[in-house]
Amino acid sequence: ETSLTGKYSDVEGNNHMTRSIGLIRSQEPSYSEDLTGSRCSLEGSRPIGQVDKHILLLVHGVGNAGPEITDELVKLLRKRLDETTLDIITVMLVRNCKLTPADVEFIQPSGSPATELMIYSLPPYCVSWLPAVAHYLRQNLLIFLHIPKYTDSNTAHHFKHYFHLDYELADGDIYLYNKPGGQGTGGKGIACIALSFVDVQGRPVQVAAQECSGLENCSPPLHPEHFEE
Repeated sequence: ETSLTGKYSDVEGNNHMTRSIGLIRSQEPSYSEDLTGSRCSLEGSRPIGQVDKHILLLVHGVGNAGPEITDELVKLLRKRLDETTLDIITVMLVRNCKLTPADVEFIQPSGSPATELMIYSLPPYCVSWLPAVAHYLRQNLLIFLHIPKYTDSNTAHHFKHYFHLDYELADGDIYLYNKPGGQGTGGKGIACIALSFVDVQGRPVQVAAQECSGLENCSPPLHPEHFEE
């Protein structure tokens, strides 16, 4: 018979982390009165990137642990911990708390590709009006999306825009979707959404502010037939 012991313990050194940063949020001390409320006040005094505790899973038995423990049980524990982490971060974002580097890593793991990629083609006549299109698109996105806030001013610890390799552009056109969930509202979730304007080759296009010194320098007016295409 195989017995299983799981406990929280302090781990020193460079021990291997099975889930890396994603576990950190559930490793923090829990406060019965208000976990997320006290977390906001603690982040200012806590060193950035500090890991307080790890989770140590010990398996004892007469033989090596089988896949039902090394794979299935570990996956189940990771899922439960991720769900707990998600619950805490969603409530935290509702209270307008700032994201720590650990939060950013949990939402957007380093080097991970986008889970969904959506491409929309604009009509050719919109090219001349691209600054206006970009302005109103961003304005409408902010109706249900949010601009992320961070505890660390170092952009290396912010969400990344993988179309933009320059760190100076890392925060540009990046939004955060947060759905805490609840009765009658469906599931909960968090998403990092990156917006890009690209050319036909998929290369990013910088949309600058439109300047018109005179009517002759402005874009041509729209015509009714444009909207019939």
